[in-house]
Amino acid sequence: MRKIRMSMFAVCMVALTGCGQTDAHTLSKEQVVPYELSEREIQLLAAFGMDQNSQIVSFYAPETAITVTARVYKLKEDLTWETIGDGSMSIGKEKEPAEQISGSFTMQIQDDRSIDFHINMAGQGAFSTKDAEENQEYTAEGKAFLREASKIELGKEIPVAVLVYDNGNSMSSYTTEDYFEPEKFKDMDLVQAVTLEFSDQEIH
Repeated sequence: MRKIRMSMFAVCMVALTGCGQTDAHTLSKEQVVPYELSEREIQLLAAFGMDQNSQIVSFYAPETAITVTARVYKLKEDLTWETIGDGSMSIGKEKEPAEQISGSFTMQIQDDRSIDFHINMAGQGAFSTKDAEENQEYTAEGKAFLREASKIELGKEIPVAVLVYDNGNSMSSYTTEDYFEPEKFKDMDLVQAVTLEFSDQEIH
């Protein structure tokens, strides 16, 4: 079942972002922006039950950027972030096969809280993370996704999703910028965050 879901996600994301790189070239430089879905694309996501658990963003990086890295974090009890998964793609110092980084980032949160994500730029990379707290159930959850354009600065992470789970009877409203103020989540049972970072360094 897991493989079937992953394949379905890949098919949907390729269909939705097939023109993502073209769209990225129309962006203002040095930005990550939410991908604007058409009505047909919204219906496609809804048909596969992915409309509430998916995020798509487009990016156009500075000319000096050669690598993009996606990271998934879990908030520890001491309110610091621990990396639980990551994935990178790079065009290298030779900048092959593209002169500049542009493309799209897509992610889907699975029913078991694992996360599948794709980086689409001069090729495509697929990555996934496991459930941060396997077999644990929660009564409340909140999801915040990137809603506005965010300027790209080399070496600075851009939060694109914050995922909050708790066993209480209520859930506060959060934004992706709350990633920089983890103390806001101190009473929550499980908090995850997804970020993008662009750099001028090659993958090691």
